[in-house]
Amino acid sequence: MLVGATACGPLPDQGSAPSSASGSGAVTAAKVGQAVKVTGDDGATAEATVLSVNASSKGQGDLAQAPANGQYSVIDVEIKVTGGTFQVNPLYVRYQAADGKTYDQNTGNSMTAGFSPELTVGGVPSGQSTRGVVAIDTPAGQPKAIQLTNVLGDVIGAWQP
Repeated sequence: MLVGATACGPLPDQGSAPSSASGSGAVTAAKVGQAVKVTGDDGATAEATVLSVNASSKGQGDLAQAPANGQYSVIDVEIKVTGGTFQVNPLYVRYQAADGKTYDQNTGNSMTAGFSPELTVGGVPSGQSTRGVVAIDTPAGQPKAIQLTNVLGDVIGAWQP
């Protein structure tokens, strides 16, 4: 449990098996730091990587509010597009708590967290990449998984810290 911390720090490492995901069927979680081949709902392909998951007990900037659920989980995501135009949005990144409940940027005070550079929104063409953070207001502690969804909300990639 994170108590009284003010700086971002890594969450403990749990480890897991690598994965490849396509939006249909079950998704096996990879370890944070491992690339996962993903396919968007329109057939675009990419290699997505959750580079790190850090916890912070407060946001950044003058407009930041305290997290309503316990902590901000700051997720560093990189997406390298390998085919088509892959749709990217911070809302496609979800935090799954130990109890199975999921949280995204619409949860708690996530929208006021103020961490940057934030993951971009829009289509990323083949051969290009994007990287940024997604801050989600979550319960304190270790996530069960970090999930990447497609536009339709289907889980296409997952990572376990």
